[in-house]
Amino acid sequence: MAVQVQAAMILAEHGGDLNAVACYRGIVDATPLFCACWTSENLALVRWLLGHGAAATNQCLPAALGHLQRHRRAAYDIAESLLAYGLAIDYISGTGRTLLQAFAHQGVHRTVAWLIAHGADVNAQSSSGRTAVHYAAERNTGPKTLKLLVDAGADLVARDSAGRTPLEIAKLNEKPRLVEWIASRVRVKRR
Repeated sequence: MAVQVQAAMILAEHGGDLNAVACYRGIVDATPLFCACWTSENLALVRWLLGHGAAATNQCLPAALGHLQRHRRAAYDIAESLLAYGLAIDYISGTGRTLLQAFAHQGVHRTVAWLIAHGADVNAQSSSGRTAVHYAAERNTGPKTLKLLVDAGADLVARDSAGRTPLEIAKLNEKPRLVEWIASRVRVKRR
């Protein structure tokens, strides 16, 4: 891992642009920092790049959390470094969603828990008015992600821009386990 930092130092000493943009694995605006966040698993390299003028962009945080690897390994230490550097945990991506909404949609429990623990807003609304519970109700097969969100204060009766609640989203998407789980919590809440 130290070799990667040494390579970055040598490149910078010889005029290498730490903010150069290239096409990397189909991503057209990949910078060295983005690539380090996405694939290196090298916290020392990320810190060195940040400390030497590499621009941290909003794309770096989802890359570190594993969103671009189809939700595999996350480099939580790199993600924490990016948050400490000042990246916002609740920014709205080009898809109109927050990171919490994206990972809730995929049912990536560990990253959902990590985002909540680091201050992600469980009731933030996407460009379509949906919250993380709407996204979890749409695609997940079990209630684990929903439970994490609800335990953190997510509103199970929130309505999206189309007026739909998470329960209605689960019904529309034929998620019987989620329908049952949400309905039981909504009934308890009404009592």
